[in-house]
Amino acid sequence: KHERAVDKEQHKYKIAELEEKIEKMSEEARASTARAQELALLQDRSIVSGDLIRRLQTNIEELKAELKEAQFAFEESEAHCATLKEKVTKNDEVLHEITEK
Repeated sequence: KHERAVDKEQHKYKIAELEEKIEKMSEEARASTARAQELALLQDRSIVSGDLIRRLQTNIEELKAELKEAQFAFEESEAHCATLKEKVTKNDEVLHEITEK
């Protein structure tokens, strides 16, 4: 009888030990699952961020090209204005000469 009582106590102890291990493993599994979900979310964000970065880089390149075109057009119009200013100055000189006579 004494041996049976000791065996029962040992079984209870082992069962309690196993239940504790199971609970610990369940907690670890939940934590692992939560971490996996976090990583998946971060990966999704990273993919979105990567796409966004590529789009922004494309937009920047397009804007740089537009800026170059605008600068070229500005320089052309500036040169045209300088030419017109020269013509006006020459016409003024001619007009002044005619009106003096």
